[in-house]
Amino acid sequence: MRSRLLPKLSAIAAALLFAGMIAPTSMTPTGPSGNTTKWTTQAQSSSEQRETLRYWTPQNMAAVRPMPITVQETTASPRSAPSNYLASPPREMAAGPSMVAARPVASKWTAPGALPNTVGRIYFSSGRSDMSCSGSVVNSPNGGVISTAGHCCKEPGGAFHTHWEFLPGHNSASEAPLGRWPARQLFTTTGWGLRGDHRGDACFVAVGTRNGQHIADAVGANLVSFNAPAGIPVHAFGYPGKLGDGQTLYYCSGATWTAERTNVGIDCTMKNGSSGGPYLADFDGNHGTVVSVVSHGPNGPEEIGPRFDASIKAVYDAAGAA
Repeated sequence: MRSRLLPKLSAIAAALLFAGMIAPTSMTPTGPSGNTTKWTTQAQSSSEQRETLRYWTPQNMAAVRPMPITVQETTASPRSAPSNYLASPPREMAAGPSMVAARPVASKWTAPGALPNTVGRIYFSSGRSDMSCSGSVVNSPNGGVISTAGHCCKEPGGAFHTHWEFLPGHNSASEAPLGRWPARQLFTTTGWGLRGDHRGDACFVAVGTRNGQHIADAVGANLVSFNAPAGIPVHAFGYPGKLGDGQTLYYCSGATWTAERTNVGIDCTMKNGSSGGPYLADFDGNHGTVVSVVSHGPNGPEEIGPRFDASIKAVYDAAGAA
């Protein structure tokens, strides 16, 4: 099994668990034989991938609308008390005082380093609307997986989005400084894909090679971890539409908190267009570990993401084996 672990990352790499290879899935919802379906998936053929590249003309890209983060209305405060659902924190990612200065008001990311290479903007068509989200490259056995939100891949109970492509390093000066990477296959949880359950609002997308190179080799990748506890310091990244017209990478930072009993939140003002952007823990200024993605939030300076649990790990494993 190939692995693309990056240098200069902390001991959290030892905590990553990669499952055995799963047989590639078909274009219809499927899952491990004999078990309840854990993911739903859609493939894009080679001709559809070529059509995606043709579709995104400069005019079409300029006309996209940032995907709204979904609003979850709750009767209780989103900062719920922790529940037994949460896994015990691993030693290398224990909750505690944050070493990251809290920046709940979104700011442009201007620091030098490799971070912008692994985070990018996503373009897709949802019905008759062209939309954008955020995403990041994550380490995987096949070297070609992007993490994002489920609603950046599929309508609950409806169709998968089309013309899906990822542009790492997207910025106001160049839409695709590191190339355009159309989807080969999109995977999301059945919780999100069939029912719109925010606990499963995550998607992992397998992209093809470009000039014979896997995306993780071309631009780098972040690690990914599951069942991380609330209370750890993270940086959240995305391309918010109301800030920089969705063309510029923004971030917030601070400690996560338990939201809606089973999800994780961060104080942040990015909002629409930041959907699917990573929560990076153990961030060294260049790379980090994705522990969640921007999913939804109330109408305030807060954003909430799904806890990366066993069901989301099954989706990640399937994408990594595609």
